[in-house]
Amino acid sequence: MKFEDEYLLVSECQRGNERAWAELIDRYKGLIYSLAYRLLHDKQEAEDVLQGTFLTLFRSFHTFRSEYKLLPWLSKIAYNICLRRLRRKRPEALSLDEPSQYNNDEYYYQLPDESLDPANLFNSTELRECLEKEIADLPIAYRAVIIMRHIQDLSYMEIAEATNLPMGTVKTYLFRARRMLREKLSDWKREEEFPL
Repeated sequence: MKFEDEYLLVSECQRGNERAWAELIDRYKGLIYSLAYRLLHDKQEAEDVLQGTFLTLFRSFHTFRSEYKLLPWLSKIAYNICLRRLRRKRPEALSLDEPSQYNNDEYYYQLPDESLDPANLFNSTELRECLEKEIADLPIAYRAVIIMRHIQDLSYMEIAEATNLPMGTVKTYLFRARRMLREKLSDWKREEEFPL
């Protein structure tokens, strides 16, 4: 039996329906594993995070309110587990040289250069591999919001909820991550056009 409606799936899981649990896990395991692997760069660690995420979900599912979407909640659980694992390994510092997000007490915004927008360039296999490598090299906070926005297709609000970051910080991190990726991809594009 397939549960087309997420609300029905969640309700059945909360009632203890084993088929519903199996479908829920099957439906979301790829997305959660992908998030964990991209954050940790280790298959075994990602599998452990996947298992820990669903174990945490199982233990606290009675607190989930069915009017919300399940993926942001699962992403939040997985993200927090990843952060704990990364903190145990080594702290990652953000650059203090980054320009301020404020200009005269107001946020500044730039119109994006869509010619090198990571979302628009993700089609070519070679480019996809380059983009994956560059995403992996981003600081963890930037990497997480890029993955959640462009790979998991979460809204800004859902990312803010999953990461416990204010909405403005999520937007700033996305802006900076996209800018960093554009710079790297423009270097890659120049190398492709003018190989040595």
